[in-house]
Amino acid sequence: MKVLKLVLGELQTNCYIAYDEETKKAVLVDAPAEAERIVENLASLGLDLQAVLLTHGHFDHVSAVPDLMRHLHPQVVAHKEEALVMEDPKQNLSLYFLGRELSAQADTLVEDGDVLDFGGELVFDCFVVEGHSKKDTCFYNRAQGVVFTGDTLMAGCMGRTDFYPGKANALKENIKGRLLLLPPETKVHAGHGFETTIGVEKRSNPYLNNNGW
Repeated sequence: MKVLKLVLGELQTNCYIAYDEETKKAVLVDAPAEAERIVENLASLGLDLQAVLLTHGHFDHVSAVPDLMRHLHPQVVAHKEEALVMEDPKQNLSLYFLGRELSAQADTLVEDGDVLDFGGELVFDCFVVEGHSKKDTCFYNRAQGVVFTGDTLMAGCMGRTDFYPGKANALKENIKGRLLLLPPETKVHAGHGFETTIGVEKRSNPYLNNNGW
């Protein structure tokens, strides 16, 4: 599985195109903004977009969904509680950050423990690591050793928790209890910032290393 990162939108959010080189099938992880740029990159690689996997419902991860639906009609996948967040301009923070209403809709709802199989190398375990939003969902490709973490675990930090219903202690414990149990060589593709690994974050992330990890 190949992964192409695009940095898009007002908050410089990472958007990932994950694709199987043999089948040319692809999924998008988060859809921050600039739908035309996403479509252009898919077209340049000759990819067939199967789904948009949303880690959570905040505006800077879902703003491009409506335009992508008009262009390509992929499945839009989110946790059922995050689907409600992305529909509500107050909960998705678009009113706070942008001063305007923005909403998007999911048509495929997942829960913790679900497995998404789009064929070939595109198989993802879904698991919830809440604390930044209601039910932040990470997408783990076990065979490829890659996890897409959204705004939960990021290189050298973790997601902010000062917006409702964020809870800092819950996020720390859920990262430790779910993400840090993955193999240390697992690549972490986060919602903001740079690529890292589980092992690096377990050893050196200052937000997580105050309890002997």
